[in-house]
Amino acid sequence: CGASAHFAEVLPQVREYIERYLFDVPISLDDPETVKRLNELTVRARVRDVFRNAILKLEVKEEPLQLTRFFRVSSMEPFHTSEPVYPAKKTVFECLPYPRSSEFEKHFMRYLDEQDEVLAFTKVLVRMPLRIPYHSTEGYLRHYIPDFVVKTGEGYWLLETKGAGWATQTEVKPKAEAAKSWCEKVSELTTQAWSFAQVTEQDFDRFRALPFLKLTKTATQP
Repeated sequence: CGASAHFAEVLPQVREYIERYLFDVPISLDDPETVKRLNELTVRARVRDVFRNAILKLEVKEEPLQLTRFFRVSSMEPFHTSEPVYPAKKTVFECLPYPRSSEFEKHFMRYLDEQDEVLAFTKVLVRMPLRIPYHSTEGYLRHYIPDFVVKTGEGYWLLETKGAGWATQTEVKPKAEAAKSWCEKVSELTTQAWSFAQVTEQDFDRFRALPFLKLTKTATQP
């Protein structure tokens, strides 16, 4: 849980839980045989899960979303990359990097350049302050970084582009839900429409002849 600094506070509560609530009857930790049985994996896992889940719930604090600052992509300083690059046209950069292991993102950037509906776009680079908080399937606080931001005449899009099998991964749903919620809140705060969509490589191969806005609506969504 990342709460090791609170060990002294948690310890007495763990002791009380074990002695009074872990089993059907109270036990004593002064009994060596009892302590020996507590080392069994199933018992240890039970104690760990109870306190992990409780601590994670305490760490979650819902607050109203507020815009504290704006970030302009055009304000970024030039940087070096060892990845292959695509000379994108509809971006403030001279080129944009894409993964060496897959050229799907390069093909997708070329597609965006060719779309009349797309006014501008950028890959979301690590240096950009776009981090969407979400809770993983295990309850941990994580941050999701989408792949692209696309500007159209109808509004903005956050896009996730991934290869085959990505849509079946367990973290896809909480990431997508967090991204959709982020778009809804930012749309309210800025009065500009923001939407989220994922485009898998399989969907792109099937629907790349469609205009951008139709592609985002036709692609399989989480």
